[in-house]
Amino acid sequence: MQIRCIDTGYGAVKFLDLPSYKNLNGWMDRVGSRPAVKRGLLVNSGSPGGIKERHSAKDFEQAEAAL
Repeated sequence: MQIRCIDTGYGAVKFLDLPSYKNLNGWMDRVGSRPAVKRGLLVNSGSPGGIKERHSAKDFEQAEAAL
């Protein structure tokens, strides 16, 4: 999600008053709830449960089992 960098990378939520954009927030929620997006955000993620490198579907299975 290209827009994701605004809230996670730049911390510009307050500056841009992001909560006031109801349609944008709805879209971000819908896209963020998709299974493929959730899996994609795990790859190269520094967050708990993140996958350092992805080589096969088993990488996701192992990450889910660890949680």
